[in-house]
Amino acid sequence: MNFFLPEHRDRWYNYMTKKEETQLGTWQTRVLSDLDQAIFVRGGSIIPILTHDDCMALWACIDNPIKLEVYLERDGQAFGHLYLDDYWSNMYKDGKYAQVDLTF
Repeated sequence: MNFFLPEHRDRWYNYMTKKEETQLGTWQTRVLSDLDQAIFVRGGSIIPILTHDDCMALWACIDNPIKLEVYLERDGQAFGHLYLDDYWSNMYKDGKYAQVDLTF
């Protein structure tokens, strides 16, 4: 597999290993097994993760725990948003939804 991570971003992380990628701004080649995936997260991101296998939408599992994965920028900061609408209507188009801004 070939991939390129731009160097204008301070940090990139391998989502599967949670390790920082150190070679930026150049094409990389890696051999991945059949079950491996190449997923990278930009530094400064906060990603909410559902921690229960039987839930595909946040609304259906709102009472269950949510894990926040934080991927820091070089200055030690990260930002993200947790968005929630009612799951079945289009009321979000009228501004009827909840959003929490996350800062680390």
